[in-house]
Amino acid sequence: MPTFNSLRFVEESIRSVQNQTMENWELLICDDASTDGTQSKLASLAASDERINVVCSAQNQGAAYARNNALDRARGQYIAFLDSDDLWFPEKLELQKQFMDSGIDFSFAPYEIIDEEGTPTGQRVDCRAPEDVSYLDMLKKQATMGCLTVAVRRTAIGSTRMPAIRQGQDYALWLKLLQQVPKAYRMDRVLARYRVVSGSISSNKLRKASRQWQIYRDLEQLPLLNSAYYFVYYVRNALFRR
Repeated sequence: MPTFNSLRFVEESIRSVQNQTMENWELLICDDASTDGTQSKLASLAASDERINVVCSAQNQGAAYARNNALDRARGQYIAFLDSDDLWFPEKLELQKQFMDSGIDFSFAPYEIIDEEGTPTGQRVDCRAPEDVSYLDMLKKQATMGCLTVAVRRTAIGSTRMPAIRQGQDYALWLKLLQQVPKAYRMDRVLARYRVVSGSISSNKLRKASRQWQIYRDLEQLPLLNSAYYFVYYVRNALFRR
């Protein structure tokens, strides 16, 4: 879990981890130089639960750095991701572990959208995404594959890390992983809630589209025509999110 000035929501997000039906977990939090009291809140919560491990950065370096810091310290069989304003359903880890124990390295699940106050909007994402997603599927954004639902076997991630970009670093990581493992597999149950916060980086559609193009051209180094081809799919799927 990366945090930055997350005081308003972070405790609720952490409680959603503490309320998991599967109790054998470790929550690795990297705070990215918060200035709003987040660090004090994290210290208080960690002091009361030894499964919470917090590291605070001296300077702000972005969510990719924070997530990679936690990835470097992960020791569990599986790695899951949660942002500091999103929520897991209580059975999320238990059901996902059962799903992946059959030999799956990379999985994701549908999620529902909540507003800033935590009220469900009625929108659900990835309920109709493909049951398995390849690298080419992900270039087309055939699935949103929300970071808050993804789990990956630690041995499958290995030394692969998120690129140091301010937005879309999770999507860029999924592309990297899908060149190492054949498919990501979708569970058929909504397992998390994604909070839409006004003014957040992820709420800026134009910036997201620009970052998508940068990932195609700079990170994946796709030719111009290929990038344009996949970008058309990206726009279509963004307009008609499933």
